[in-house]
Amino acid sequence: MSTTCKRTKKRLLQSNNIQESDYKQSSRESFQPETDDEYNDIASKEDIADSIQFNSMEVEEVETLNIRYRSKTKSHDTQSKSISSKLNDIFQSPFMSINSSYAASSSSYTRSSTPQPQTITENHDTTSFCSPVDSRHSTPSWPVGPNSNDFIGSEQREFKQAKIIKSCRKNNVNHCEEQSQPTQNDEETDQEVEKVIMAINHKQRKLGCAYYNLETCKLYLMEDMEESPPYDLVNLLRYQILPSVIITNSCADDDFIEVLKAQDDSIPFETELVIRPSSEFLYVSAKTKLLSIRLGLQNHVNSIIESDKREMYLKLSSILNMESVETICCAGALIGYISRTELTGGLQVEVAGIEQFSLKRFLHINADALCSLQIFEDESHPNMHMQAKSKEGLSLFGILNNTRTSLGKKMFKQWFLRPTLDLTVIGERQHTIEHFLKPGNLEYAEQLVSCLKNIKNIPRIIHNMKRNMKVKDWQSLLQFAFYCLKIRNIVRESNQSENIPIFTKIRETFVVSDLKNIGSYINDVVDFDESVEENRIVIKPHIDEKLDYMKRTYDGLNELLSDIAREISTNIPTEFSSTLNVIYFPQLGYLITVPLKPEWKEEEDFKIDGLYYQFSTATTVYYKNDKMKELDAFFGDIHGLIVDREIEIMQKLQEHILEYVPLLLESTEVCAELDCLLSLTECARKYKYCRPRVVNENVLEIEKGRHPLQELCVDVFVANDTKIAGGNGITSENDNMTDDPTTSSEKVAYKSVMLLSGANFSGKSVYLKQVALITYMAHIGSFVPADSATIGLTDKIFTRVQTRETVSKIQSAFMIDLQQISIALRNSTSRSLLIFDEFGKGTGSTDGAGLFCGVVEYLLNLGRDCPKVIAATHFHEIFENNILSQTLPITLNTMEIMKEDEQEELTFLYRLMPGRSTSSWGTFCAALAGVPSPVIKRASHLSQLFARYESIPSPFDDDRERRAYATREEVARKFVKLDFEEDEDLEIFFELVDELTR
Repeated sequence: MSTTCKRTKKRLLQSNNIQESDYKQSSRESFQPETDDEYNDIASKEDIADSIQFNSMEVEEVETLNIRYRSKTKSHDTQSKSISSKLNDIFQSPFMSINSSYAASSSSYTRSSTPQPQTITENHDTTSFCSPVDSRHSTPSWPVGPNSNDFIGSEQREFKQAKIIKSCRKNNVNHCEEQSQPTQNDEETDQEVEKVIMAINHKQRKLGCAYYNLETCKLYLMEDMEESPPYDLVNLLRYQILPSVIITNSCADDDFIEVLKAQDDSIPFETELVIRPSSEFLYVSAKTKLLSIRLGLQNHVNSIIESDKREMYLKLSSILNMESVETICCAGALIGYISRTELTGGLQVEVAGIEQFSLKRFLHINADALCSLQIFEDESHPNMHMQAKSKEGLSLFGILNNTRTSLGKKMFKQWFLRPTLDLTVIGERQHTIEHFLKPGNLEYAEQLVSCLKNIKNIPRIIHNMKRNMKVKDWQSLLQFAFYCLKIRNIVRESNQSENIPIFTKIRETFVVSDLKNIGSYINDVVDFDESVEENRIVIKPHIDEKLDYMKRTYDGLNELLSDIAREISTNIPTEFSSTLNVIYFPQLGYLITVPLKPEWKEEEDFKIDGLYYQFSTATTVYYKNDKMKELDAFFGDIHGLIVDREIEIMQKLQEHILEYVPLLLESTEVCAELDCLLSLTECARKYKYCRPRVVNENVLEIEKGRHPLQELCVDVFVANDTKIAGGNGITSENDNMTDDPTTSSEKVAYKSVMLLSGANFSGKSVYLKQVALITYMAHIGSFVPADSATIGLTDKIFTRVQTRETVSKIQSAFMIDLQQISIALRNSTSRSLLIFDEFGKGTGSTDGAGLFCGVVEYLLNLGRDCPKVIAATHFHEIFENNILSQTLPITLNTMEIMKEDEQEELTFLYRLMPGRSTSSWGTFCAALAGVPSPVIKRASHLSQLFARYESIPSPFDDDRERRAYATREEVARKFVKLDFEEDEDLEIFFELVDELTR
């Protein structure tokens, strides 16, 4: 080693108070000398020089800017230390306890907010100077000790966490603007459609289905269901699951495959259909694939011994019904497809959890009903730059959705797509909402909402661990651990929280020690202030001794290079001594720079005694000498070594966090459920909803029911009652007594079919929809817009309210209406609710009235299987002509109006009354719509004649008017055929006119 290098080493050791023996040992472990051949590769350096020249920036200017910036960041470093000390009070550090001896012995130092090499690299934008962070991999030895489980008060934790966030944003103004953009991107990412792969198969009247969510890494299997053409359940599954890829068997029926190929307009994206050979849907191979999956994101050994297979089989048998043959076959084909396409990053399929669902446990509601009842309403985004995205319009989901987390919104939508039939689940949700609505718990509910606002999409962050974690991801994980602890503390302080199911889940799922460990690991390792400044993850001091030593060495380079520059300036020509500078470039090493003179044109002009030319830019020439090579060999690429070491530490941190994946996923689900319940609570309080009584009896009793959307659009809403029961159709004398033990004798008097008539614009459609919506909301677990309600379990809701016409369907509007009726008649049971609004209006009045009566009589003839039916109609002749017998068990209701005979005006009262209407008052509604009065007068006259079955008289008062009209018509026809070029024709025409007009 030369004397210069020895003096350099001595100055560095003295400035950092490090023993020479310690330095030698660390240097041998951390740094590998680079050969001189590396610096003789002139071609590669010329390429880099071109890159620097392209950016047109002088290195000396960068150096000056960097030194000034370093002096301005000293106060920031002091504040960062105080922030770190506060955060360490929140999460007692296992790392700090382990490295306490090292931290005590290590000399403190102040790192610059932006290290010099990285600043140079960023200003020049030369990505070739710095290797990509993602390409560095290592797994160092990193011990982790026990963690303190002491819990602190929520107020103290909230204050300190807020201070951390404010400090990060306050001290990094420019970078906070950069960070705000990724946050917006996160929201956009959460709005994107989830990647869901679904496998479905139909064989021997059995329908099997399995689907895999790539974001949550969960596998869902359905219990086999009976299904036959036209495959209504298939369409229901497609709408509820919204798969991006559908896998099916090539041996399936052609009609079944055609249904899967058809694109449904209710699905906002195009689905890809993959048809696989039948060999992939074999039960034995499918069961083997299920046994070989990697469950719980744990490490998997390819060679599974038989005992492990038996254990896995027992575990799966406790979760799944292995007798659902078609579903198991679908799961095997699904696993094979994911493994073959490597969607999870490898051949092995990662499954965080397996769940089985049965459609029998959910209320069936298809896309037509969801659209007709305005449960979902997609609208174009008002921002022209976001037209590809849609937003929720005026819909039931739109007014009830007050969730604060992305996962809470997704779970809330699943509650809407799959209302439950489990009375226990419904009761638990209602009990929780009732608890939050108590005046004494309002403050706790607001605190929980405030905490949930800071919960991010944790499954997506865990998924990102397979690729590249960003600073904001680590911040989100730290916030998640913190706010989960705060939520648990709020629950502990809440009044009477022992019997609340969601609070029990929080106490059982939010393990304090594990959450504090997660927070401690991240808080002790990641320096968020520095990470935001440098746009990469930076490790805190006192975590790794070797890393701290390299950073101290790196920070001491400024003074060292200045001394070396002064020393070199004495040994070169005097014309360069005043402008010479020594700099360090990552991956290029240490360089001597001099300004480029205009007269330097040829290669010989760049030669300077004692210096080796490397490359040049538009303003600067870069050289090396023996001393520079000694520095390269002694220190190495110190910036790259720092980045490598930090990546190694972060890799180990990721491995520790991955051990808590089950806890994180379970806690995220609990937070999402809590978010949904708080959303329903807020709506119940805001809109004054009441708790319905959901019972097993097949009955609907609603007092003062309101339409949840319509009441928000009008000043005064008139509430109406509903009393109807299922299973009370036409029965024989032997069946007069009910066979359903769950139905009391008081409910037997309720009829199953209600026919509603009345004037146009009197509120019939609103009433029909409000009954269906109240029933639907009760099965979600929500409170309902009524004074009181008793809702019997309803397995299906079918509607014929809105005709969804589209050019993609080669069908008429009336054919679409008939298909909706057909689905309802085929699939309804005694517990179903059917809503028909003016069915039959799309065809002739006689055919329409006949179809309407035929549907009503068919449903009544089902007897004890008759569903609950509410139908509105304008076919008044079916009552007047006794087409529907008055002896049928039908309830006739009408919407009340008040008519003033003198002025022939109507007043709509929107009140449901017993009886029926004799007129629809269509002409009055036409006048309200602004139709011209002659049209209305003529329409009124004709409607009266139609009502009395009288013939329509001729429009002429006498024969003279009729003859005059015929003469004019004949003259007009002759004139059209007249040839003006022939004089004879003109003469004949004029003669005819004279004759006719005499």
